[in-house]
Amino acid sequence: MDTNIKENTLKQIKNLSPKEYLTHIVGFEIPDEIKKELAYFQVEYGLKPEVINVIISYSYHISKTNFVFVKLLVNYEGWKKEKVETAEDAMELLRKEHKAFQCLLN
Repeated sequence: MDTNIKENTLKQIKNLSPKEYLTHIVGFEIPDEIKKELAYFQVEYGLKPEVINVIISYSYHISKTNFVFVKLLVNYEGWKKEKVETAEDAMELLRKEHKAFQCLLN
């Protein structure tokens, strides 16, 4: 992946809310139900917005718009166990555990 594209993607991941980031990726306004779930992930699971955005990015690139997969990944205990705090932490964990994510990061 081109360095400029990687930098731009990381900038978006860090600076957009999960709602904004998902809307940006799919190219249309997301339903209110999904917006509420994204907010819930931050409160219930204590995940920072940039970590949720990495999960969204990963999910989109392996299953396109399957929001069910986002929910499954958010429930993954590794986020807490590994003390994932940043987008880089989340990418590293996914890099270790999900080879499909390497296409975004290499």
